Amino acid sequence: MKRVSHYVMNLSLVLMLISCSGVSRNNGKIVWVMSDLLQSKEGVLVNGNPKLIESPYGKAVEFDGVDDALFLEEMPIKNLKEFTVEMIIRFDKGGFEEQRYFHTGTVSKDRSLMEMRSGEDTWYLDGMFESKEKWVVLMSPEYSHPLGEWYHIAFTVKDGQQATYVNGKKELEGNVEYKPIIEGQTSIGVRQNKLSWFKGAIYSVTITDKYLNSKDFTGIK
Repeated sequence: MKRVSHYVMNLSLVLMLISCSGVSRNNGKIVWVMSDLLQSKEGVLVNGNPKLIESPYGKAVEFDGVDDALFLEEMPIKNLKEFTVEMIIRFDKGGFEEQRYFHTGTVSKDRSLMEMRSGEDTWYLDGMFESKEKWVVLMSPEYSHPLGEWYHIAFTVKDGQQATYVNGKKELEGNVEYKPIIEGQTSIGVRQNKLSWFKGAIYSVTITDKYLNSKDFTGIK
């Protein structure tokens, strides 16, 4: 937890935005607090048995890496020419090497994915936007981090330029032939086709309808 002490959520902002459905919107942002989504009866399908746990930020949701996931009818980056995805997340030991924990858009082709690669004690980030049957995968074991700790991670897309961040620090960037996504849904905890289950916990997902510089990320102090 020491690692994330300087990169924590601004809970006062989040609490102002939360709605009873687990989805809140304000100034181009969608905030999904996982504990609210898990208990929501609107537009959320729960797979397996994700559990509520305590986190440094409040109630979070733990995924077992076997069959726990949330499926949402909503697709938050529809028609966006640029966007930023931020997550407060913990990656745990004992999961598969390849794990997908955020997938929005279609099952294949037009989609954005947040993934990770897990070793025995470390993990590294993988972010991908696929459009027009072309994509760039942003991942490298050079940027490995300890498992079992809370992190702020982010993925940005603008003008075909995409980049990944961990605790506010840019790790990788690349270009993709860009076309806004116009249809699809969202899964959290696994890919939409139920492959590559995530083992760990998530406090929140924030999607902003524009590119953010790291200094403007939600809740980083």
